[in-house]
Parts: sequence; C-alpha cells; structure tokens
Amino acid sequence: MTATQQMPQATSVYGEVRHDWSRQQVLELFALPFNDLLFTAQTVHRVHFDPNRVQVSTLCSIKTGACPEDCSYCPQSARYDTGLEREKLMKVEKVLEEARAAKIARDRELNAQREAAAQQKAIAAQIKQLIERNKQSKGAKGQDDIAYHFTFEKKVKKIYVSSTVQEHLTAGRLLIVGEGETFELVPRVIADKIAERNPAMVVQPPENSSAVDEDDPYAGYEIPDDLMW
Repeated sequence: MTATQQMPQATSVYGEVRHDWSRQQVLELFALPFNDLLFTAQTVHRVHFDPNRVQVSTLCSIKTGACPEDCSYCPQSARYDTGLEREKLMKVEKVLEEARAAKIARDRELNAQREAAAQQKAIAAQIKQLIERNKQSKGAKGQDDIAYHFTFEKKVKKIYVSSTVQEHLTAGRLLIVGEGETFELVPRVIADKIAERNPAMVVQPPENSSAVDEDDPYAGYEIPDDLMW
C-alpha cells in the first residue's frame, strides 16, 4: 500500500463495534503500514478504554503437566517431559484463593505507589517553598553584570550576576538551585536543605570554597520555622 492510498473504509468509524468484517476488509487492515496500524489500534483503544491505564494480571498454572494440548514448549503439556512434576487440575476454590491473594498484593502495591507519589509531591512543595522564601537577588541588571558559568545536568549554563554576587558564588556562600531552565540563588544552608530532598537540583560550589567562612554574610541565616509543608 502506497502513501497515497487511503485506509480501509472498515476502519473509518473508530467507535463502532462491528461483527460483520469481510475477509478482504481484514486483509486490508493488516496490510496497512506498521505505524498506520499502530495509530489505528491506538485510536480504537482510546475510544473504549483509559489510554493511560494498564491492566496487570497474575498468571496461575491450574493444570501443570496435565494439559492435553500438543505444545512442546509449554510446561503444562502432558505430552512432553519438561522437568516439572505433574499436578492435578486445581480446584476452583484454590484458584479463587490465589486470585484473592493476587488482588490483595496488587492493592498493597498500588497503595505504596500512591503513597510514594504523595511523598514526592510533598517534597516538591517543600523545595518550592524553600526557594521562594529564601531566594537572593542576582544583582543589579545592567551593563556591569558578569556571566557566571556553571555545570547543570551535564550541560554548561550561565547566569548574569553582579561582581559581589559572583564573589559569594565563588566562595560558596550562595549556591545555585535549578529546575529546567530556571535558576535561583539561595544561601548555602538553604541549599543544603534542598539537597537533602533532591540533590540533583543543587549546583555544587567550587572545590576551593569553604563551608565555614568568617566573611560570609549569610553565615547566620536562619531557616524560617513557619514553612507550611
């Protein structure tokens, strides 16, 4: 099928559930270019299901070594020696018990995922509040500003700062915190708190900087105790 050919008429109404497909229509559907077939399948799926929800199932072998089907690769087959001990067909109650146990395990996993997501959301809120309440000025925006280069997410970035702020950055008194292409300056004590929550957001200070500096105007900087977390 060439790029100028249209999709089969059978797939034009995506929301329609059909049971009258002709052999030719099915062949035309499967003859679509692979990406067109994927697009068609995804479009139909989105009409009938949540596109971002995935059903997770647990497999349970109910007749290991006792299946009459002739599948040599399958450990359930009774026709081949697969190295597994043959078992009788599981009773219905046992199957239901396994299903209930699988559901409990899945519910526990989903709860853990929700708790982890809530924790990450809380941490992000804490970081945002720490930055918003403690960010420092980069200096007067004028022709005397200096380009300060640093590495963030393995890329060289730069911000424009005053000479005084550049000195504080070089000495490690102020640190850069970033998210995407947004960068702010915070006192080192605040940066340490942010790094406890997400170290990837904090640009490490120069190696020759000192954590204790008698000339640090931010040395006595206190973290506000009224943060709403």
